[in-house]
Amino acid sequence: MLDDIIGPIGHQVFFDEFFEKKPLLQRAGSRLTDMFSLADFDRYLIAGEGMLQDLVRITHDGNAVFVPSYLGQATTQRAFILEQFTAGATLKLEDLNFRHGKISKLCKKLEEVFGGYVFAKPFLTGVNFSGLEVHFDTTEVFVIQLEGRKEWSVWNKIIENPTHPLQQNLKDVDLGSPVIKAVLEPGDLLYIPAGAPHSAKCLNDYSLHMSIGLEPTKMFEVIEGYLRLMAEQVAELRQNIYPFTNLAESDKNGKLLIERISKTRFRDMLADFEIAYNATKHEVCDSRLATIASSHTINESTKLQVRPSANLKTRRSDDVIAVYYSSTQSPRKSLISTPSNMTLPDYCQEEINALCNMGENSFTPAQLPGKLNTESKVLLCQEMSKVGILILI
Repeated sequence: MLDDIIGPIGHQVFFDEFFEKKPLLQRAGSRLTDMFSLADFDRYLIAGEGMLQDLVRITHDGNAVFVPSYLGQATTQRAFILEQFTAGATLKLEDLNFRHGKISKLCKKLEEVFGGYVFAKPFLTGVNFSGLEVHFDTTEVFVIQLEGRKEWSVWNKIIENPTHPLQQNLKDVDLGSPVIKAVLEPGDLLYIPAGAPHSAKCLNDYSLHMSIGLEPTKMFEVIEGYLRLMAEQVAELRQNIYPFTNLAESDKNGKLLIERISKTRFRDMLADFEIAYNATKHEVCDSRLATIASSHTINESTKLQVRPSANLKTRRSDDVIAVYYSSTQSPRKSLISTPSNMTLPDYCQEEINALCNMGENSFTPAQLPGKLNTESKVLLCQEMSKVGILILI
């Protein structure tokens, strides 16, 4: 899937020379021009009527324009948005990475490569109008031109791995000459590292482009997440702090907690974080309901597959194995300390290991490696299909 975005440059060259380092322009390199169209944009506006205040972002002359939640019976939200576009506003759609089938699957594939969270947002700008003013993003961004043309200026990074509090007003910053100044046409790709200033404007054509953003997991997020999860088990972390709190006792508890954390390996923190974070990931499979409805028909020769983007994780304790899988919770929610999981006896270990390493390969219950007899493997697959780990193909 990464090849479809970056084109023929090759993974190794991209990672060695450009990723998180400097901008990249690829002419006619992307194969994603059929991913989303102007007609798809309009259909999204029609389907989202009544919710467009949450699904559309409007920028006009550098200022945000908010979509009213209600405009009366005579005017629709879509009509309001189209009026803003006609007047020169740039339109951006939200949530395509878990509302649009093809784009959702693309983002999930990229999350397998980069981890963290991947989103996709289409931008629409009219003829002779500019988009956002010079700014930098806190995410790695792939810009794929889908329709029309747009002129881009991109500078080298001015900050490493920025977060939102580190955003800057760049109007009065002397950035010098851009390292890339080019007009993008359909199929062209522009990779912009986080912290690299950029701006864009339309010339004699409208522009529809897709921005695919990568939000990798940061170290402080793992540690913060681990503390949040630990707070459910350690009462001292849940202590309320008031102006009149005895801080001597808090100092003592704080030192003990810091000492405990210092003895915990980061990889163990990361394992707990990933299981909890996985539960906030959206689902992209559209055959889960059909699988549940037919799970009782699974036999030793039924063709199955681990649900794409299930992101299976396991944790063993005593004589049981907990198998964790991505849920349908809306992304970006708080971490869940006890996410969706299926508990199995430890004598299923070989079968579980095989499923975790199955990838997208198909199999039948009879072909599943492990020590269980065929009847038990069929029962295991039936139960795992009911909770959405396996799907029928």
